[in-house]
Amino acid sequence: MIRLASIITILIFLILPSLSLAEEAPDLYFFWAEGCPFCEQQKDFLKEIEEQYPRINIRQYSTEEPGSINILIRLVEEHPGSERYLGATPMTFIGEDFFVGFSSEIGNEIENSIEKYYQETEIENEEKDTFYLPILGNINPEKWPLGGLALVIGLIDGLNICSLGALIIILILVFALHSRKLTIFFGGFFIFITALVYGFLIFIWNQLFSVFLPYMSAMEMIIGLAAFLGGFYFLKQFFDFRKQGPVCRIEENKIISSLTKKLENSFKEKKSNWALLGGVIFFAAMVTIIEFPCSAVFPIVFTGILAQANLSIVASLFYIFIYLLFYMLDEIAVFLIAVFTRKIWINSGPFMTWISFIGALVLFFISYYYIFVL
Repeated sequence: MIRLASIITILIFLILPSLSLAEEAPDLYFFWAEGCPFCEQQKDFLKEIEEQYPRINIRQYSTEEPGSINILIRLVEEHPGSERYLGATPMTFIGEDFFVGFSSEIGNEIENSIEKYYQETEIENEEKDTFYLPILGNINPEKWPLGGLALVIGLIDGLNICSLGALIIILILVFALHSRKLTIFFGGFFIFITALVYGFLIFIWNQLFSVFLPYMSAMEMIIGLAAFLGGFYFLKQFFDFRKQGPVCRIEENKIISSLTKKLENSFKEKKSNWALLGGVIFFAAMVTIIEFPCSAVFPIVFTGILAQANLSIVASLFYIFIYLLFYMLDEIAVFLIAVFTRKIWINSGPFMTWISFIGALVLFFISYYYIFVL
């Protein structure tokens, strides 16, 4: 999975520069001539339009420039009825509409044409983004609430046997102290630090996607590819789990193995609670960072979708918090059961196995939407 995260990161920097920088925006063609007072009035009007509609592409051409005539003739051919006004200025084209001359009334008509273009584009995009699924009917994922998406992806991401394995290590060590208060103290800090570090990593990915937000078409392709690779990984994990049962390779990581032994020695030597707390905090942070690639595709896909919503930082943090809440839900459940029963409970093997399959389906669905529907 570390290779997968590396591939996704490389894709971001290889694909983004080669694709278009902007979303589809209307083109307004304005032809003017020297000494034309109405042309000067329309230039002032178009400055206001540009401020009011920043996405619009205003292309101004002087009829005295030879290259402009070819563009004008092409537009006249595309707009039946405009040929009779050839040579008049100012002349304006937007979408299927054209305007000759300028006045306050014509200015209102130009603005109405821009509004009409935006409305038609929005309807076309909505129809394009909607597709049919058996039983469910017509689906438009863009209308799904981000909170629901954070809940579903966060919950599936949280059912990660590796993150549970680290918590179980802490609980086993703490149980040796025979103190419910210390179990709450150390276990609670472990969960808090895990959530804090994981949330920070998610926030970094969100900010990275936000920087590249102008590359909208590339964003969609990256999210789709990341989801596809992640779906393939979790489908493979599903078949592996069916053969040998859910297994976490956490002990195979030399760094984590070394940290675990040092933490075990600290508890055996019964060092001060503050020293043990420092060890727990460091262990939680390192495990979260090192094991992040195990399920990195879920937060990467989620933050990509979140960045596309173009929310404020506060709103983005709110949805990341929802994601984290459901990501930590299983660890909180295991922790509370351990506190009140002094027993360690984990999900059954078949349950963890089928969660991998569900995760693969969710990722394949997102991949299909972003690659083939958008």
